[in-house]
Amino acid sequence: SPYPPATPTPLYLSHPFVQMPSISHIVQKTQSMLTLYILTLLMVFFLVTQLILSPFYLLKPSLYETLESFLVTISVNFEKVLSFIVTGGHNKIYLYLDPLEEEEDASSVSSSPKAKKMQHWNQVKKLFQLNGSALVISNHVGTADWITLFNFFDHHLHSAGKIRYMMKRQHLYVPVIGTAAWLRRMIFLRKDFEEDKKTIMNSMLQFEKMNSDCWILLYPEGTFVTPSTLPILHKVQEYAQKNDLPVMEHVLTPRTKGVQLCLHRTYRHMFKQVISVTVAYSKPYDVKIGEAFAPTMINFFEYRKENPTDIHVHFQVYPMESLRCEDDQQISEWTHKEFLKKEKLLKHFREHGKFPGRQHERPLMFRDWFLFVLLICIWGVAVSTAWKLHWMGKLVVLCIFSLALFSAAFLVWYDYIHQNEILIPNKNDMSKKIQ
Repeated sequence: SPYPPATPTPLYLSHPFVQMPSISHIVQKTQSMLTLYILTLLMVFFLVTQLILSPFYLLKPSLYETLESFLVTISVNFEKVLSFIVTGGHNKIYLYLDPLEEEEDASSVSSSPKAKKMQHWNQVKKLFQLNGSALVISNHVGTADWITLFNFFDHHLHSAGKIRYMMKRQHLYVPVIGTAAWLRRMIFLRKDFEEDKKTIMNSMLQFEKMNSDCWILLYPEGTFVTPSTLPILHKVQEYAQKNDLPVMEHVLTPRTKGVQLCLHRTYRHMFKQVISVTVAYSKPYDVKIGEAFAPTMINFFEYRKENPTDIHVHFQVYPMESLRCEDDQQISEWTHKEFLKKEKLLKHFREHGKFPGRQHERPLMFRDWFLFVLLICIWGVAVSTAWKLHWMGKLVVLCIFSLALFSAAFLVWYDYIHQNEILIPNKNDMSKKIQ
């Protein structure tokens, strides 16, 4: 196993924010904090640009969607390249296809290794041709997941501009990021089924009117578990036992209501495929729930030559016509079976350090560096122009940098709280929350 047994570490020392101080540790944290500040500065510029472009949404929504998607693409690309730079290029993003999405025929079975490798690359290239909207379901590991999947979809599929997340409503109140996500028409859920049903239905109608590809990303687990929040795991496992569902150790029992709403016969015509994504991080992080803290928005950008944070993503596409799900019960059963597959995949990953199938890695290309430099140039021109204007321009620039500093500090606090909060419902029955 790539995770050899180690001497137990006290919880207060194992937390990513509480470690024994050392020079290297201080340098790592300083570097990651500076990176986080640059990224929050990016988000402030992103928000300002959204506000400037907002009139286009009233005049011509399709044009606004195109401009905003490009803005998302270059922003995510900037974060990806910046992460590559600050981590020394040690953090990799690996793609796995299931089962290589290969069309096995007589000729391919008997083909040479070179021909098989060529066939694999052809299958990878087909991912770039995924047209139409999609529902994306993923396991939830930690607070860095949203960055991870944005990076993955931009790096391997160039489709970050299509992504819309379903997320907890409390994220709406995160400075800058929450407002930018709201303007981007992310779907914020209250965990109240009747209210969330209306929200999802209104969002689906809005996306349909925009007449553009939209990939809605949903975490059916609803939350994630850390060593500080193990009671959540125990509650979910108790629920699974009482309802004759598989008791899993690497994923939580999924809540199927959101998937049912999206794949309901009223809206399923909007989607051309359902994409199932399974995310895992390499050691020292453990894919078994509650065994170790997952990467956070802070330590995700640390430089670690010995133990880099490699991202492994298993990717499977289900064309809508292949899903035999006509009612809510069938959709619920399909969702549970899909998460049972994720359980087996993550168990394999824990034993072998990789998912089954061929591992695909794509280096940074000219397009990545070009967009990175382009955004820096746009920033430079915008800031220098504003600074040379009347004192009002200088005030705007100072406000932007100050807001980014406040947002970075808030994210550090919010990330810490989110890693340790106990989210066991008090008023409602757990079964109602999980179903």
